[in-house]
Amino acid sequence: MQPRRPCIVAIYGGHSARLQLSLVSFLETILRPVHHRGFWQAIRFLSLFFPPENAVAVSDGTWKFKIYLGDAYWARWLVDGFNYEDEVSRVLDRILRPWSLFIDCGANNGYWSLFAASKIGLNDRVVAIEAGETNFRRLCENMELNGGSFRTLQKAVYRESNLSLKFRTHPVRHGSNACVDSEVSGEHGYRIESVLSITVDDVFKEIWPQNQSDEVVVKIDVEGSEIEALKGAETLIANGALLIYEDHGADSACHVTAHILKEYGLEVYFLLGNEKQILRVTDVKQLAALKTRSHRGYNLVAARTDSPALCRLLESLRADERCR
Repeated sequence: MQPRRPCIVAIYGGHSARLQLSLVSFLETILRPVHHRGFWQAIRFLSLFFPPENAVAVSDGTWKFKIYLGDAYWARWLVDGFNYEDEVSRVLDRILRPWSLFIDCGANNGYWSLFAASKIGLNDRVVAIEAGETNFRRLCENMELNGGSFRTLQKAVYRESNLSLKFRTHPVRHGSNACVDSEVSGEHGYRIESVLSITVDDVFKEIWPQNQSDEVVVKIDVEGSEIEALKGAETLIANGALLIYEDHGADSACHVTAHILKEYGLEVYFLLGNEKQILRVTDVKQLAALKTRSHRGYNLVAARTDSPALCRLLESLRADERCR
């Protein structure tokens, strides 16, 4: 499980980074009584006065993760008591095995790829796919920091391979990185990059052509292109791959889940953030009622009824219930 307080094992940037880290820690302390309200904005303001390469590496004792101190998205992990998508870690804890294959679509800086690699234990069974140049560079840094514990691929996960796509990026607003239809970058700080597409099915065929019978877990967090990504994963879905995907709170129609239920007929489960259980979702109205905040994404699991990984997850949860 994720540590309540990460252990800092390296600082990058000398005295400047140490000063910035001290200020970040000070902000964390004074904002704790108000549940760290304003922490994100304070980190971004503070970053204006320090070199962008200032960073720290944190560790849970198993693997290391590099955090840039001006990156408010990941600096949250320096907050006392902060757990990153704790519901996802609980699911991966229960389903990943040495024979699992893990495909991390929209890997960002590689957090879940590192987590999966630490559970699977083999460096050739996890692949991290990231489209944006900055995030991909940081993804590779984390891969190298951990002795090459997973593979990396700079592509955009999509319904077809080898398409030239426009990808909008922002150095700190990771949630806004997405494939777009226009060359116009929009708000200040955004830029447009060109990136080739790849389907999830092609990733599997290119990297693991001999492992057709192994269990596959696919995590999809591609900021608005989830349905396009799913269309490129239909072979794996039909063969029993387990999906962990995001359905955004602002989408009251729950388009991603509606697509999964209608087109693939999978079992879908909603991951509860603070409880060791999941809820079966059978229609989008039910899911819409579970969304309480429009500004966040909600993680769900989907797979065929006979998926071994899904069966293992459900049995593990039932065993927990019997022990209570």
